Amino acid sequence: MGYIINRLVNYADRNIELSRFELAKLKYMLEVVFWNAAELILFILVFLYLGKIVEFFISFGVLMSIRLFAGGFHLKSMYHCAIVSLAALMAIIIFLPLIDISNGLMDALLLSSILITAILAPINKRLKRHSPKVKYRFKFISTAAVITYTILLLSNRTIPYADIITWTIFIQSFQLIIAKMIEICEKKISLNA
Repeated sequence: MGYIINRLVNYADRNIELSRFELAKLKYMLEVVFWNAAELILFILVFLYLGKIVEFFISFGVLMSIRLFAGGFHLKSMYHCAIVSLAALMAIIIFLPLIDISNGLMDALLLSSILITAILAPINKRLKRHSPKVKYRFKFISTAAVITYTILLLSNRTIPYADIITWTIFIQSFQLIIAKMIEICEKKISLNA
């Protein structure tokens, strides 16, 4: 993968007038795109092998529709991120649906997800340079998505894969708590340094 990325960056360097900074940004963008594509292909293959591809696409779709706006915590290594993401998806798709979430638990998971998302979202280091208006828009969109899913699930409890959708929403909101704790710890460390 690194070979292809370097070839593309070298081609851009020879044929397009780009500064060193712009070339570095291009290389980073290509790494992110290639890595995310490889990660997605790996996940598809794993869940295809497990016979859970429909569940994967449902969970992944719900997750992305919220996470793109709510944000969350990120690991420094793309390999660690892939491992943690795969583990979370495995838990959501294979293990957590073994827990009966009839009525009371489903309500609690979804309502707590709305509250957590409304309070903590968005958590994204790249948003720090954006205006409060943009941050508020991201908070509104992510919270509205969670509320919409909640209304759909609570108004029709027989929706196929309701347990997977519920767990996906809850795990996404719960990891916002982890991201906020990491953010607070990093601020304390930087203040003490």
